[in-house]
Amino acid sequence: MIVEITELFNDSISPVLSVATMFIFAIAFFSIILGVGLFNSLIACIVKLSMGII
Repeated sequence: MIVEITELFNDSISPVLSVATMFIFAIAFFSIILGVGLFNSLIACIVKLSMGII
């Protein structure tokens, strides 16, 4: 019985674990990018290209 529960747990957690890992990486990555200020220059460039029309 314990073996079956362990196999079920391992089979169920594998797909969720990869998505959770990508989600945590995305949060960390965009937090660093936001903290550095890269989005500010990117938004300024987009506004300049669109001539302020959003």
